[in-house]
Amino acid sequence: EEQEQLKHTVSVVDSHCHLPYTFTWCNQCDDDDYDHCCNRCDFCDNDGEINDIGGEMEQFDLKVEKGLLMGTSCGLDWEKVANYNVNNMNETGNVPIVRFYGVHPWYAHEQPDGWEAELENMLELDPMACVGEIGLDFKAKTADGVTEREMQTDVFMQCMMLAGKYKRPVSCHCVKAYEPFASFLRNSPSPSCLPPAMCMHSFGGSPEFAKLLLALTKKAKIEMFFGFSFTINGRNEKRCRRALEAISLEHILLESDVTTISTAATELKQMLVMIALVKGIDVSAAARQLNENATRFFQSNANLKTDRNLKKIDELTVCCKT
Repeated sequence: EEQEQLKHTVSVVDSHCHLPYTFTWCNQCDDDDYDHCCNRCDFCDNDGEINDIGGEMEQFDLKVEKGLLMGTSCGLDWEKVANYNVNNMNETGNVPIVRFYGVHPWYAHEQPDGWEAELENMLELDPMACVGEIGLDFKAKTADGVTEREMQTDVFMQCMMLAGKYKRPVSCHCVKAYEPFASFLRNSPSPSCLPPAMCMHSFGGSPEFAKLLLALTKKAKIEMFFGFSFTINGRNEKRCRRALEAISLEHILLESDVTTISTAATELKQMLVMIALVKGIDVSAAARQLNENATRFFQSNANLKTDRNLKKIDELTVCCKT
């Protein structure tokens, strides 16, 4: 009882989550990017759960104060994301959301005719909406065993151009496509065609690639962030630790990449502890900086640059009210 009284609550922003029951794993994504390989890492035990180093996990409760909710495909979940405040009143535990609409690379080949106009329409209807989840995944295969590189690239470029046109931040997925991703940034005609901020979701690249992206985005006047989720990054702790060590805390976002708030709290807590341990700070200090980063990320939206619009954000992004 005394230990419970000593616990404090840490509030965090979940910078990448999904609707319940709509997001499914793609076919044949079974290489090192996805395999579970935690059984030899410093932070995780043989079951892949984070070791409670110094009793950190038991010293605080975690509360999700906002979620950045990703749409992944026209016809699959955009309408559900748009209507989440009406149809899903109790599923997020009264957590406000910021809506994102995009085409995940796994679904690039499934988009109906006119999806680009529909995405533009979603962004026009909701001035607070952002773009995501989009990106490139050259390991993912369709049901026919094909990697649709050309289709993925075309869809990704069109999503990025719309994000640039409407000045909305983007959440990006990138697997086995690091050079094409960097090439897009290098060859963009002008910063005006690019989004104001970008997050590399569940970043699995090397420290060198992170540094390259920081340099390219600085030149293009894009604020750059790197998201980390325990559900993905916890699978290869050594790679995750190298990336966390190389990237300044001011450029890191905390993600769950899951579909329910109850699961998200556990995943976010594990990743928060890992970030705090790598950076050598307490979880409260880590959470404060990560929340500040998340706010900078989604408020890079050009429609949130005025005090009047900032006051409107909770009215337009709360997913449920009691």
